[in-house]
Amino acid sequence: MDLFEPQEESKDINQLIDSKQYPDFWQQIESFKKFTMDVGQTAVTHNSIMVSPEDFESRMQTCKECPEFNPEQKRCYLCGCYMELKAKFTASTCPASKW
Repeated sequence: MDLFEPQEESKDINQLIDSKQYPDFWQQIESFKKFTMDVGQTAVTHNSIMVSPEDFESRMQTCKECPEFNPEQKRCYLCGCYMELKAKFTASTCPASKW
């Protein structure tokens, strides 16, 4: 195989290419830091840190209908979070204020 010859495009690679971008690495770190601090504070001050299964499904349905949601990666373009994780916690909020 010659490295300088054009190669056939892989469908897997095309699935990773996306015209929208996530926040930069440091913004995602700050978002994660806020998330962990909020969850920790909720654990100290409330009985439950997890939402009900019904609330989780409602949150995920809202995400799936949002144009800022990447359904393949299940991530939000606004905060970069993996929403199937973030939506489970009572302290979490949608960056678009939808839940």
